[in-house]
Amino acid sequence: MNNAINTFIDNLDKKWATMSGGLIKDSKQSFKNSQLIDFESGKITAPNSFGIYFIEIYPQKDFDFQVFEDNWKSNIIKTPNIIKNRITDKSNEKWYPFYIGKSEKLYSRINEHCFHQANKTTYGLKLGCRTELLKQAQFRFSFYEVANRSPENVKLKSALQFIITNLEKELRDELKPWIGKQ
Repeated sequence: MNNAINTFIDNLDKKWATMSGGLIKDSKQSFKNSQLIDFESGKITAPNSFGIYFIEIYPQKDFDFQVFEDNWKSNIIKTPNIIKNRITDKSNEKWYPFYIGKSEKLYSRINEHCFHQANKTTYGLKLGCRTELLKQAQFRFSFYEVANRSPENVKLKSALQFIITNLEKELRDELKPWIGKQ
C-alpha cells in the first residue's frame, strides 16, 4: 500500500478509537428505553434511519433451554444461529441479550425480525412465527439511532455504514447476545 492509504487507515483507526467509547456508552443508554414487542398487534415504533437495534428475551419460569435450542431451527429458513457458549446463566425470569444488529432502516429491519413468516427468504429471527417460544418468553427491543436523516451522498452513507458496522461488532462483543454472529 502507498503512504497516503496507510496514513488514512492509521488516522481512521485513531479516530474510531477516540469516538467508539462514547458511541458504546450512548448506545447502552439508549437501549434502556426498550419497548415490549406486541406480537398480536404486529406493530412497533422506531425510526426508519441508520442505527443499531437490540432485542432482549425474558424467559418465563417454565422456560426450557433445551427445548428452545431444539426448536430454534425447525421449519424456519434463513435464521441466525444460537451461540451456545453465550448462554451461561440459565436462571429464568430476567432480561437477557438476545440479538443485536445494524440497519440503514431501523423500523423495517426490526419489523422483519419480529413479524416475518418462517418461509421468507430474508435472513432474520422471525419471532412472530415461533409460537412455542412466545409461550415461554417475552421480547423487547430498543435502538440507537446513529443518523436521523438519509445520507445525501455515497461518502456519507459509507461513513455511516462504517460506524454502525464497527459499533455493532463492539456491542456484540460486550453484550454477548444468545443469537447471531460469533
